Amino acid sequence: MKHPVQRHRTAINRSGLSRPLQYLALHGFLDGEARVFDYGCGRGGDLELLRSNNIQAEGWDPHYAPDQPLEPADVVNLGFVINVVEDPRERGEALSNAFGLAGTVLAVSAMLGRDSFFDAGRSFEDGIITSRDTFQKYYTQTELKDYIESVLQAEAIAVGPGVFFVFKDKGAEQRFLLRRQERVWPDSAVAHLLTCRREIMPRSGRTARILPEELIEALGARVLNLGREPRPDELPDELLQAVVRETRTLGRAMRQVWERFDPGLLEQAAKSRADGLLVYLALNIFNKRRDQKAMPEQTRRDIRHFFRTIKAAQKAALALLFSAGRPETILDACRQAASNGLGWLDAEHSLTIHASLLDRLPAVLRVYAGCASRLFGDVTIADLLKFHIQSGKFILLMVDDFFGRPVPVLKCRVKIKLRSQDIDIFEHTEEQYRSLVYLKSRFMHPDMEGYGEQKAFDDQLRAMPELDFSGYGPKPEEFWQVMEKMDKQ
Repeated sequence: MKHPVQRHRTAINRSGLSRPLQYLALHGFLDGEARVFDYGCGRGGDLELLRSNNIQAEGWDPHYAPDQPLEPADVVNLGFVINVVEDPRERGEALSNAFGLAGTVLAVSAMLGRDSFFDAGRSFEDGIITSRDTFQKYYTQTELKDYIESVLQAEAIAVGPGVFFVFKDKGAEQRFLLRRQERVWPDSAVAHLLTCRREIMPRSGRTARILPEELIEALGARVLNLGREPRPDELPDELLQAVVRETRTLGRAMRQVWERFDPGLLEQAAKSRADGLLVYLALNIFNKRRDQKAMPEQTRRDIRHFFRTIKAAQKAALALLFSAGRPETILDACRQAASNGLGWLDAEHSLTIHASLLDRLPAVLRVYAGCASRLFGDVTIADLLKFHIQSGKFILLMVDDFFGRPVPVLKCRVKIKLRSQDIDIFEHTEEQYRSLVYLKSRFMHPDMEGYGEQKAFDDQLRAMPELDFSGYGPKPEEFWQVMEKMDKQ
């Protein structure tokens, strides 16, 4: 006889958005225009938060909202449902039904676990019964991806631990993947445009109408993003209308932008955009995405601009992908990054860098990180990224308040083994496993906020003869004893 599983007891009260909806928000799917449906909404905490932010959201739950209709929506969330359904057939039906309702994307999430979790309950079907008479099936990240894909016959794209997106709209999928490879330029780069003041010469002897600074800044930011001059349909409507009111045509406005633009900065922007396209194409090849029909028109336009033909771009992308498997190429790229102030190179062993700098790295390292993303999801949710040069491993380090603490505490370490396609997660919450992240300015770029103060602090630490920062550095208790002693002097 089957155990009387109490599924509804797994529903929890929420004071913030659940993890899968946080990822949907992070990637721009909760913009207020898309309709959201929460399949298995539990007590409705996510729905309340979405509606309070003017997002159209409905939901259904077999226990708490059984009379609500199952409605199609642009975005559907199946959040932590499949891990609490004990019947494998019903579990698959829930996944299929949720995907059937999605117009653009389905977010699927489930609990991840290790063998130790199975000690917390009695074995039942392919999971366990907990002390609260609830069923739980724990997956590894790879098992969850494989399960989703086997049921839906569609690619499940990891966005975080235990969270995957499955796209119904393949055009939206390609736009999502391309956004992952776009460089986010610092405000200082755009501000640099406004300091490059040159005299703008009118072509016909008449006084040229000077664009307001905010329009030059907005157009310059778009140039940085595209790596080339934008076309009218590549500008937001409001920006294009404002430009036309001032200068009548986009071409006249762009002449003023080019007067301000540092040629070296444009060259950087063009290379960054071309590299981003190659990384995007290389990861499409790695993930066996071959359908070019879903490629956005702007992407095709960019490829023609930078590579002339899609065939030429794909050939270059394939070469880039293969190069990511060669340790000597990875070492050269790590050396190049470190020489440009991007990360700390530990001899020929590894490069460690703050995650916000990933899009500035050489393209081959971004492909290396992208291959890790296939298993884990968005690696930039970590604070630090560590590229192992010889072993094919990629490490994520999560710390407690990286920017707020001069010596932050390591909270979690994720080891992604690219060669065996496996993930290990190590929690550093217990006292015996605690460690500190020393000399963190090594992992920052000089243009990052707080770098100067951190560098000065780190130089003071290096000057202390009592402390040895080689390897992993001193044990936490030893470090704090020395610091306390220094404070008393």
